[in-house]
Amino acid sequence: MQIIHEFRLSYPISAIDKDEKHLTIITNDICVHHYNNDNRLLYKHPLTDLTKEIHAYSNSVSISKDANLILPTCTQKHVQLYTVNDSIKEVTSELNQDDEIEASLFSKNNKFLILGNKAGRCNIYSRNTLSPVLELKPRPDYINALAISPTNRYLLASAYNKSVSVFDISRAGNKTFYRTKSVIVNSLFLNNHQILSVLQDGAVNIYDIQAGEKIFEENLLPHWPSHLIVYNEKYILISTRSYAMYFFNIETYEIDFEVKLSYKGVTAIQRHEGFLYVGYYNGTVQVIDLNYQLNAFEVAR
Repeated sequence: MQIIHEFRLSYPISAIDKDEKHLTIITNDICVHHYNNDNRLLYKHPLTDLTKEIHAYSNSVSISKDANLILPTCTQKHVQLYTVNDSIKEVTSELNQDDEIEASLFSKNNKFLILGNKAGRCNIYSRNTLSPVLELKPRPDYINALAISPTNRYLLASAYNKSVSVFDISRAGNKTFYRTKSVIVNSLFLNNHQILSVLQDGAVNIYDIQAGEKIFEENLLPHWPSHLIVYNEKYILISTRSYAMYFFNIETYEIDFEVKLSYKGVTAIQRHEGFLYVGYYNGTVQVIDLNYQLNAFEVAR
């Protein structure tokens, strides 16, 4: 790994999207920074007149890969959708909610748009028409994390009271329900039936929804985790609120590598081709070339 560029912005990074031509960075004051491939700023544009900033580690801001559709949280209990290309265009602001958005997600292939709010409600919309598809049974606490299976069949919605509901979208009913020993920070599906979650206490949890049971849970992380991305078919990259990221081996269920970072607190992370884009609490975004050896960091087995 080698750091090849840094962007220095004024607010914590809420979301990052990279496509073939552009890099889009959203800061937690809901401002879009749009760059070309030469790292030249094309424009900087605030999206909404929020009365408060979004929490730096919130899961409420999402970016759709196909059309660069952006979903910012609004304190007015509704969301606004935008397309970001050569300019910003508002798509709609009519998706009203009964409370503030705490988590949002675009499904695989961008078929669905999913919103989880502070009242514990989770709503599924068609991404193309923005019409309601399903509403999950309300949870007893706010929805803080969402994840969807590769086939768009199963949706995980975790609540702050440590309860987790897995919903079968194809059958419009609950698949399973379970509890974790600590609050889930983020989750992803390893395949169509196994879910990997990282918890506030540093535990890594793997739940098999076909077997209906937890198949692994261990406190592997010394720091509060923040985000998860698939690094390759062997590793899940886990970022934290500290100065470290970890490579979790999904074959052995062990941490194989710890990567020491330049700054504290990873608030957003994105991989595109051979590059990793890491956003920090201090407003920095690092572009890391993954084709180099791990000579830009201190690595420990």
